[in-house]
Amino acid sequence: MIPDQIEVGLKIGDRIEVGGHRGTIEYIGDVVGTKGEWLGVDWDDPTRGKHNGSHNNKVYFKAR
Repeated sequence: MIPDQIEVGLKIGDRIEVGGHRGTIEYIGDVVGTKGEWLGVDWDDPTRGKHNGSHNNKVYFKAR
């Protein structure tokens, strides 16, 4: 979920860095069955991510 500290104005394609890890924003929006707005990030280091861009068999973005 997007932490309160993240600045508004982020868009798909923006590069971000979190905790020394860099990636590209691939999705911004709702995820069915959850609360809040989410960022989908394709991390430069593929071992950094926790999933492949899908949730409950719905694909929100494609990760490497």
